[in-house]
Amino acid sequence: MTLQVAIVEVKTNSYTETFAFYRDVLGLTVLYDERDHGYGWLSAGITVSVNETSDKIVPCRDVCVQFTLSEGLDAAREALIRQGVLIEVTSDDPDEPFRAIYFSDPNGHRLAIYEMR
Repeated sequence: MTLQVAIVEVKTNSYTETFAFYRDVLGLTVLYDERDHGYGWLSAGITVSVNETSDKIVPCRDVCVQFTLSEGLDAAREALIRQGVLIEVTSDDPDEPFRAIYFSDPNGHRLAIYEMR
């Protein structure tokens, strides 16, 4: 059996704000947007499902979703900052095979973007 991750689900109390963050700030491609029902899918090689709920959101304490770039981490970092995203950590340890930035979505879910060296 060979498994592949197909969908990462992001729960939110504010569908419009969260969907816009993944679409406009991170640049994910919209696959489906059913905003009247608080449900949509976006893609970045894997489907990110944004689902509105009335339940209390408990943000992931560790990284929830990790994205990779083949190049351009510095430009991505600057673009996020220009859009008001707080970069919480920048990791550039020369002993690691990657560089990374860590930040959160509007719900507090922790995200990362990695660039392999």
